[in-house]
Amino acid sequence: MFDFLKLSLSSPLEIHQGRKMTKNTFFALFIALVIISLIPPLFTLVPEYQQFRSDVSEVEGQLPDFAIEDDQIKTDQEDYIHFTDTISLYFDPDNQMTEDETIDRNVELNFSPINIALSQDQMTLYVYGSGQSISYANLPDFNQDQFSFLLNSMTQINLPVILLAFFVLFGVGAIILIYQYILVALTNYFISIFYLQGLGFKAVFKISLLAIALPTLALSIASAVGLQTSLSGPLFTIFSILIFFLSIRRLKKAKKAN
Repeated sequence: MFDFLKLSLSSPLEIHQGRKMTKNTFFALFIALVIISLIPPLFTLVPEYQQFRSDVSEVEGQLPDFAIEDDQIKTDQEDYIHFTDTISLYFDPDNQMTEDETIDRNVELNFSPINIALSQDQMTLYVYGSGQSISYANLPDFNQDQFSFLLNSMTQINLPVILLAFFVLFGVGAIILIYQYILVALTNYFISIFYLQGLGFKAVFKISLLAIALPTLALSIASAVGLQTSLSGPLFTIFSILIFFLSIRRLKKAKKAN
């Protein structure tokens, strides 16, 4: 796998040699490319986590006193919204913001990835727009101290949380890379039909995986230093196809020479 990865990065015009790649090498190389594509988000995890901890402390510092009586929230505090970059709190003891759909609208606008609504008879947690509610009937002793503890627990990092975050990132990265790879591979297959007959479907897909290696690394570096633009996706596809074409053109010339 490492030999093919080195080949694709140092000698991209020789990637036609990848048609001899084994199935295990193919999947190992794909996993390596997914990990390379995760370099930018992994770099941003630490500052984003620090920002999240700061925002949680800000929200927690302004929590009003409240308690649960007869399965409803009781407080002297009026409705209010506390916005931050990563988490927003909707304190809605009179259900005013719930009834006029202020919360739903703001969640849809994605002001913050995490939103928590303390309504009259339930608490709702929204994560990237997906909400889950729990009735105060199931939280009879719930108050601001317990809610503060809940907020703090969201900032705690342990091994299961780290592993979960990595697997989620890996899954998202794999889906994105599969989409880009299939687009490139199918285009390359049609090119090979007209330009280099005899290059089979499997061979094209193996070479195409090597063709996206250099653009994947370049895109990851560009994203890590903040140079990613709206053209990054199209440029990734174009350069991957170009690398494939130049490689099979070299293969075609070599076959003619022999």
